[in-house]
Amino acid sequence: MEPLRTPVNNSAINAKYDYILHSSRVLTIPLIKCDDQVFNRVIKREITDEIDHNHDNQVFNKVIKREIVNETDHNNDNQLLRKGTLCRSGEEVIKTETKIKIEKDLIENNEFEGTVFKDSQSSELITCMNLDKIFPRERFGECSKSVSNSYKYQVDKKFHTEHNHYKCNICDKIMSSKAVLTRHLKIHHTKREKVLVCNYCNNSFYIKSDLKVHILLHLGEKPHACDICDKAFTQAAHLTSHKRTHTGEMPYRCDICDRKFSQSNSLTMHRRTHTGEKPYRCDICDQAFSQSTHLTIHKRRHTGEKPYKCDVCDKRFIESAPLKGHMRTHTGEKPYKCNICKRRFTHSYSLNSHMRTHTGEQPFKCDICDRRFSHSTTLRVHTRIHTGEKPYICDICDHRCSQLGHLKSHMRSHTGELPYKCIICERSFSHASSLKTHTMTHTGEKPYRCNICDKAFTRSSYLTCHMRTHTGEKPFKCEICNKGFYIAGSLKIHTRIHTMEKSYKCDKCDEVYSQSKNLKIHIIKTHNREKSYRCHVCDQAFFQAVYLKTHMRTHTGEKPFKCDICDNRFSHKSSLDRHIRTHTGEKPFKCNICNRWFSLANNLRSHMRTHTGEQPFKCDICNKRFTRSESLKTHTRTHTGEKPYICDICDHRCSQLGHLKSHMRTHTGELPYKCTICKRSFSHANSLKIHTRTHT
Repeated sequence: MEPLRTPVNNSAINAKYDYILHSSRVLTIPLIKCDDQVFNRVIKREITDEIDHNHDNQVFNKVIKREIVNETDHNNDNQLLRKGTLCRSGEEVIKTETKIKIEKDLIENNEFEGTVFKDSQSSELITCMNLDKIFPRERFGECSKSVSNSYKYQVDKKFHTEHNHYKCNICDKIMSSKAVLTRHLKIHHTKREKVLVCNYCNNSFYIKSDLKVHILLHLGEKPHACDICDKAFTQAAHLTSHKRTHTGEMPYRCDICDRKFSQSNSLTMHRRTHTGEKPYRCDICDQAFSQSTHLTIHKRRHTGEKPYKCDVCDKRFIESAPLKGHMRTHTGEKPYKCNICKRRFTHSYSLNSHMRTHTGEQPFKCDICDRRFSHSTTLRVHTRIHTGEKPYICDICDHRCSQLGHLKSHMRSHTGELPYKCIICERSFSHASSLKTHTMTHTGEKPYRCNICDKAFTRSSYLTCHMRTHTGEKPFKCEICNKGFYIAGSLKIHTRIHTMEKSYKCDKCDEVYSQSKNLKIHIIKTHNREKSYRCHVCDQAFFQAVYLKTHMRTHTGEKPFKCDICDNRFSHKSSLDRHIRTHTGEKPFKCNICNRWFSLANNLRSHMRTHTGEQPFKCDICNKRFTRSESLKTHTRTHTGEKPYICDICDHRCSQLGHLKSHMRTHTGELPYKCTICKRSFSHANSLKIHTRTHT
């Protein structure tokens, strides 16, 4: 029987299929097309061993030709033999109606087979014969993906092992193939117009597929659904990335810190934390960003655009995330729970901040005073104490505040709004913190306790200030006299001594004061004349509770304030401060007119009246005026006849303490005042003054 093949043009084979000689590809080519009925019989098996052909027309020098004659049942004129000759020579045995090749690919011990209609499709239409075979995980690192296409296999391998192979050198985006990269580069370099325009929003695109995906956003169509959680997506790639949240797969690894990511764009953005690259720049303020989304959000601050709207209260937001958090204020949802105290929060960052109250972590440090904070916002507000920055301005009176919350509270002083009401006594407050503190007066609760002296406080800020009395820390210093203070408010009040600022004005008599508490005392004493706080021992009444508390020490003998130098004790903190200056000689208060220094702020204020001629204290009986309140008090006793100071020896009564001290010298014989000319001594300073005139 003659072999079922026809001669082939050797030169054509040599030109077209030369690459096969040097490849690993094994071709299985159908031998015949049966035009006539073929009976079942054995087809000739012919084996041609290695032959050395030296003839000029011989095409192949080393050919092993194996013809296998199999028993084949041909029941149809058009049936093709399913498997035929394994031919290394690449001979085309017979032409079929359609040019068909069955190719086998051997790639790294993985066999692929497919039908090929055109030469250009030889790498695209190969199907995997070993479908039950999954490529080893170690080949692609963390990827366990199986593919049924040799082209996809090679691309997937390159994507994992050579992530920079198809990387855009302009925006660092990684592509899956050279063709995709070429198409992507046109976005950067092309000068052609975006001819594909969306009919809904007039947005334009280069590529038709991008327009199709964009239109799905308008239609709300999400054809790609997750079979685990039913979440849907507009693009298949987004679904693929989403599924990794279920599988935990993170195939993208940072080559610097080995951190893994589930998405390639997340890795790209992460790398910029190492390189410091910020390729996206605002064309208005020149601020740079590492992500394009951050730039988009930033630009809305310039344009004022707030595209995200609350359906309940119509409040608008720049970003979608704040809107989601805001919606929870309507729904009451608090999805984030503390595992320690079971407290719930509406935002994850609120939970993270709360956890630091349990751990004591304070990761944010002030570069100026080294003080540490548990929240970045607290550090930012604290820094303004050093810089003096007050970015929030009242539109009505130009009052400036360092915090937005302080400005909102200040605005209520103009509007008179008191939105916070006590449910027990129905008293209203302008601040939530004031209501919270007030409520503790009903409950007696003092949750903040000093771990040194066990003293308790209603506010954490009170405890913080109290702790400084133990540590001696005075972080707030006056820039003029360098005096230190425990709290910023005390420094602010102290500064007014130097500036002579008096911003608190009485609405009834035009009196002005440097402190709000002094104004309140003035109103109570002068206009209301109501002394609501009464001592149950001596029935003496006071304008303020703190005065009553201090007064009670005169009955109990309590002197809680001790001098560390001489062990002298005092019933008032201010008395201790004044006493300490007798040891140090400190006189921190200076007159700006005559440069005289004083140890007490009150003495400076009284002294300033000698320059201004001010006499603010007036006797209600004789209308005589005085520069000091003590002088008015002493003068009033000349009308009332009151003599509160009594001698312990002879019961002599005096209207002034100085008079009693002078009287006591008549019993002790003390003569402390001595004439520098004749050395004569006197018991009273006034007597010495009169005597000195006899010498002049």
